[in-house]
Amino acid sequence: MRGRACLVTCVVVVLVVGFAPPAGAAVTRSCGLISFTPNSDDGAFSIRARGVGCVTARRVARAVRPLKIVDGPRRYRSNGFVCRGRLDDTSLAMVRWRCARGAAVVTFNRS
Repeated sequence: MRGRACLVTCVVVVLVVGFAPPAGAAVTRSCGLISFTPNSDDGAFSIRARGVGCVTARRVARAVRPLKIVDGPRRYRSNGFVCRGRLDDTSLAMVRWRCARGAAVVTFNRS
């Protein structure tokens, strides 16, 4: 019975270690949305953060508010992040933003 318990323990350890993210791997967090105008599509949606917390990610996304969607610039800086956007006007016009500061990345959609 002792050998069987050892085998089960070894299998569990291998499974846990095998499914754990590698050391230093950044976790991607879902950070919700920010509404700029109540009861409208005016906001930043699908905010995601990797290598940084949601407070910072939401602060970076909030900085996009003054930029226009269709005719606005596609670059800005916030909290040390350099942000670049790509217009997606296949249905509701939106800009898909990617902001980077070293290994930290914040992404979101602005409509």
